[in-house]
Amino acid sequence: LGRLQEAIDCYDQAIAIYSRLVEEEHRDELANALATALMNKALLLEKTENWDEALALYEEAITLQKKCILKAGMIHLLPSLLKTIRYRLMTLFDLGRWAEAASDVSLFLDCYDSLNEDAPRDATQSELKLFIGVLKSRNSDDMDKLLAALDRDADRLRVEELRLNRGF
Repeated sequence: LGRLQEAIDCYDQAIAIYSRLVEEEHRDELANALATALMNKALLLEKTENWDEALALYEEAITLQKKCILKAGMIHLLPSLLKTIRYRLMTLFDLGRWAEAASDVSLFLDCYDSLNEDAPRDATQSELKLFIGVLKSRNSDDMDKLLAALDRDADRLRVEELRLNRGF
C-alpha cells in the first residue's frame, strides 16, 4: 500500500488546490482538472477496495463535469464526462449494484444523445465504443440483470439495440 497511499495523498493535495482555485477564486477553467483528479483518486481507491468513497468521488466528478458542460457551455468536456460515467459503471457492475448501473447506462446514453452533436466527434465516438466494450465484456447473466434493472422501456430498447448491433 506504500506507493498507492502516496499516490492517493498526492491526489488529495491536487484536489485541495483545484477545489480552492475553482470554488474560492472562481477559476472555472480548472473545473475539469478537479474532476479528473477526483476520478483518478477514485480509481486508486478501488485498488484498496474502498468502494463507497470511490463511488462518492465519481459522483462528485460527474456532477462537476455536467455543470461545466450544461452551465458553462464547455461541450468539449463531454468525452471526459462519458469516461467518468463509464468508470463508475464498471465499478457498479463489479459490485453487482444493478439498479445504480442501470442509472449510469441511462445517464451515459442521455448525455451522449443530447450533447453529442456539438461535442468533439472522435473522442465522443471513442467513449461510446469503450462503453459498448464494457457491456460486451459482461456475461449474459450480468446483462440480463442490468436489463431487468432498467426502468424505462426506451432505455431497454436502446441497450437491446446496442446489444444486437454490436453482437453481444
